Amino acid sequence: HNWIINAPMAAGKTFEIAAIAGERLKRNGNLRIIVSVPQTPIAAGFRRYSIEMPDGQRLDWEVLPALDLCSENAANTTTRLLEFLCTPLSTSLMGRVVLCTHSTLVRAFSRSAAAFQDVLIVIDEAHHVKHPGDEEPGTNLTNQLGALVRYGLARSDIIQFGFTTATFFRGDKAPIIPNTAEFSRYDLSYE
Repeated sequence: HNWIINAPMAAGKTFEIAAIAGERLKRNGNLRIIVSVPQTPIAAGFRRYSIEMPDGQRLDWEVLPALDLCSENAANTTTRLLEFLCTPLSTSLMGRVVLCTHSTLVRAFSRSAAAFQDVLIVIDEAHHVKHPGDEEPGTNLTNQLGALVRYGLARSDIIQFGFTTATFFRGDKAPIIPNTAEFSRYDLSYE
């Protein structure tokens, strides 16, 4: 249901996200996918892939220009993300994929958490997510991405997560997820 890809830079995490997301779209006709990146330049790697799936079928992963909220001409990204979540499902596979920044994602979540239903939220560079640790009970160390993840984990019937990161370490030692048992973890060694 939820997964984490932990691999070094340039190991193919972005390609793997597209393949996993494409497979999930094919299996679930009601699913929408949000791919979120920390900065707009990183979005370039998510825009286009031609993928041969293990069963031999081909997937042309190409984010539609209208759903690329990281493009240079993107405006009103928070409103557009909420419209994507609240309008009827597209009949095309890639019409159910949107690309946005982490900040657009958390702004949309703060405006309407209820809009996030039947969605796979992919958070690239997931070490930006912050959860409170057990070391100081009562201290609120959660950031906005962490609040979104906590909300989604409590609603696993309607929200799935996919994380990618080269490192699980944050400078402040806060964890990125509250319970690793809720995620399938795929590691690619740095060796």
